[in-house]
Amino acid sequence: NSLELVQRAQKYAEGATFVDALFLDGTQPATQRFIVDYMRDLNENPTSIEAMAHDAALVLEKALAELSPGMVDRSKIRDQLRNIKNVPGAP
Repeated sequence: NSLELVQRAQKYAEGATFVDALFLDGTQPATQRFIVDYMRDLNENPTSIEAMAHDAALVLEKALAELSPGMVDRSKIRDQLRNIKNVPGAP
């Protein structure tokens, strides 16, 4: 999702639809909190990659929080991940 991609693809990008995973002007509180925190810490705008990594970490954190200490193994984490719904993420 960049001008460089369109310039390189030229006619092959004509009529293409691009989907972005982060809207910097989004009004959702979780989105704005992520962007403000990211810019404060790194002094640059986040990209979709950082937003997806952030959201993946949130989901994993939630899955691990549901497990008892000392009772963590791959299958339990997998099962917890399958059951997680409605995590407010960056995009």
